[in-house]
Amino acid sequence: MKTLIFIAVGLIALLAVAGPIVYANMRKRLRTQKNYERGLKMVPLLIHLPPPSDDIEGAGRDVRDLVDENISKAQVIYNIIASTAQKSSFKNRMLGQRHFAFEIIGVKGFVYFYAAVPIGLVEVVKQAVVSAYPSSRLEEVAEHNIFNQVGGLNSVVGGELDLKESYG
Repeated sequence: MKTLIFIAVGLIALLAVAGPIVYANMRKRLRTQKNYERGLKMVPLLIHLPPPSDDIEGAGRDVRDLVDENISKAQVIYNIIASTAQKSSFKNRMLGQRHFAFEIIGVKGFVYFYAAVPIGLVEVVKQAVVSAYPSSRLEEVAEHNIFNQVGGLNSVVGGELDLKESYG
């Protein structure tokens, strides 16, 4: 009887130690696989924004008003996109949320705005951008390559922003 209890306690201890390790490895593997799949199902969009307004003299507005206006436009876009987040479930904890990429690319003195969007959410992102910038246009384009085609010492700089606190 003592042997059976000893085996049961040992098995429970083994599961308590090995369970989280197996879960973490499975989660990492499944997320990596799902991220590759999601990466293949992205649509690159070129965003044509209207030129910025320099009208700060006419209506008694100053630079701070223009900054607040631009921030509110970005908030509109991000709030609409954030509303597409799926509820927390076991599946979402294992596989993660869908990804969006907003890119600002400067080439030969011009600035281009791109978005990489999941296929199922292209219309949502188009509506979000158009709601913030009514005169903007979005077009599906071929995937852009920021690297020099012939080699050389041109530079590419990238970055990633991490939120200090969770959204919500």
